[in-house]
Amino acid sequence: LRKFNGDPTRWSTFWDLFEVSVHVNPTLSNIEKFSYLLSLLESLALEAVSGLSLTSAKFFINWASIL
Repeated sequence: LRKFNGDPTRWSTFWDLFEVSVHVNPTLSNIEKFSYLLSLLESLALEAVSGLSLTSAKFFINWASIL
């Protein structure tokens, strides 16, 4: 998967690939999915989520704030 830098014109492509590769993968925990997502962000996208904590309890809250 390619990294996402926050360019809104590239979001749909990034999300479609991330969704089929990671998000709907039943073998991954929520923490693993979120960790993969964070590892694929850079630049403005990474800055936007830099304050989010990587915890299971906050996964869905964090996920919603990214989308």
